[in-house]
Amino acid sequence: MFERLKISSIFSLIAFAIFLALLYFSIDYRILELNETFSAAIGCDGCFKRSIALHDLLFFGVVLLLIALSFVIRAWFVSIALRILSSVLLIGYWADVFIMREFFTRLNLGDVKRYGTDPSLVLRHIENTGLLEIYGPYTALMIAGAAFVLLMPARGFSSLYKLASVLALVMIGASFFVKPTSYVHDWGLVNYVQSNMAAGVSEPYSTEREVISLAEYNKSRTQLACRGESPMAGKNIILLILESWSPYQSELLSGIRDWTPRLDQLAKDNTYFTQMYASGFSTNEGLMSLLAGNAFLSPIKSFHAVRPFETAWKRERTLPLYLSEAGYHTRFITNGNLKFSHKGKWLNHIGFDRVDGHDLPLFTNSGQRRLHFDAVPDALLYEAAFQHTRSADQPYFMVLENVSTHHPYIQPETLERSQELVFRYMDNTVANFYEALEGINFFDNGVLMIVSDHRAMIPMTKQEVDIFGRAAASRIPAIIVEKGRAPTRIDRPVHQSDLVSSFAACNSDSPRSWFHEKGDQDACLFHARGDSRDVIDVFCPAGHGSIVLAGENSRFRDSEGLSEDMKQALLDEVAYKRIVGDYQHAKYLESR
Repeated sequence: MFERLKISSIFSLIAFAIFLALLYFSIDYRILELNETFSAAIGCDGCFKRSIALHDLLFFGVVLLLIALSFVIRAWFVSIALRILSSVLLIGYWADVFIMREFFTRLNLGDVKRYGTDPSLVLRHIENTGLLEIYGPYTALMIAGAAFVLLMPARGFSSLYKLASVLALVMIGASFFVKPTSYVHDWGLVNYVQSNMAAGVSEPYSTEREVISLAEYNKSRTQLACRGESPMAGKNIILLILESWSPYQSELLSGIRDWTPRLDQLAKDNTYFTQMYASGFSTNEGLMSLLAGNAFLSPIKSFHAVRPFETAWKRERTLPLYLSEAGYHTRFITNGNLKFSHKGKWLNHIGFDRVDGHDLPLFTNSGQRRLHFDAVPDALLYEAAFQHTRSADQPYFMVLENVSTHHPYIQPETLERSQELVFRYMDNTVANFYEALEGINFFDNGVLMIVSDHRAMIPMTKQEVDIFGRAAASRIPAIIVEKGRAPTRIDRPVHQSDLVSSFAACNSDSPRSWFHEKGDQDACLFHARGDSRDVIDVFCPAGHGSIVLAGENSRFRDSEGLSEDMKQALLDEVAYKRIVGDYQHAKYLESR
């Protein structure tokens, strides 16, 4: 019996040593991945090792304490509960490293809730894009590691485990006194639990401010008179929204890459924008801005609680509604699955006459392999659009949303994994679509607008930051092709959300236009950061800055060229937009 206990104790000790090695390799792997991301961006290899280790000190101290206590406490149900909790924390840690590597954002419980509403669709996406093949071994190791933590034997050496508990407490205590060096991109360095606990975005504003903001909003509604009209004088309109199209891919817009030569030439031959800004970091935010006029998405609540397309339901002024009033037939076509994050439901809700997704007969009968979001290759999307142009019997507004350039960048025809090949495919298919339209004289009575939904969700390079500065995360390409319009480069700042006001004949609330100089060109533009959800970037003619959200304590983290009065006015404007957005969403929920 004694020998059996001794052997069991040795196994327990070995298991504990393996667990400590697991913790070490976990943090070492995160340091390795983040070093490639951030150190390369600032040209300082290994500069963040100490900061990452200190940020993770509290996390690993807690995990170590949970495991050490599970060895000491003899009540099996308590021991198992502690191990389950530590396993969940470690799986989250590993998943966060994967998400940071693939999408340049953090594991966020709000994103899990928002995009995980249809698990079967998510699983098909993983299968179709081959992510399981790439990260299958990584996933297996995560599962094995979690299982190991749960099943570790707990025998003997109680003094060692008590010592480990003391060590864990020292680590936890030290985390409150030994602080890492502050860095502008700390959002990527802090541990993922702290990242999810960022509470600034959920901090409420004062009751007094809410009352004043809503009174101002209700007054503006009674004074605002809008009617739908097209500045295109009844021309057919195609709005092409390209997934992740970014300046760094363009020789014309950045000089960094030359992956879109045909689009660059199309831009130079027509009208293109050098300062077009995206409202956010995701496709949903791009759609909300382009089609419903949302300046940015930032409800006054934790991102865990944000619902798909929140603040953009039951909007009185949307692009499809305006153009329907002007006599247009409105249609939305994408080759992706519209069930994802309730996109199809929202598009119908904002006024489109017809909405088509991955189940369009042309797509289902094609026999083409499906990749991201059940999407067939983009070439079929343009074929569907071309068919519409040949059969339409009234003026139409058609929105196209491609999918093939979505991460993880798989060339849809060759299945090669290459960001360059994917965006060259986009370049060729869009240019071919343009040429097909030209071949049927579409532009005799038609306009093609091409714009990105957001910058690609990959790390920003040092070159981008050197060229665009703060705007590297928000600057996107846009082109307008219209017959009779002289080739024009537009250098004035324009925002995705300005498209709605460009088509609206209103007596106010029209700060800028895509089509001509009008309104208040001094108005500022906003971008909600995807890397740090508590931050709103602001761009004005006088300067720019970044606002850290915290209710009444919201403040500028840094700024250039903005006076104190201007900064206060911007803080007030952001507060107003957020309060009104929440109010509108509450009214929508009440009406359901």
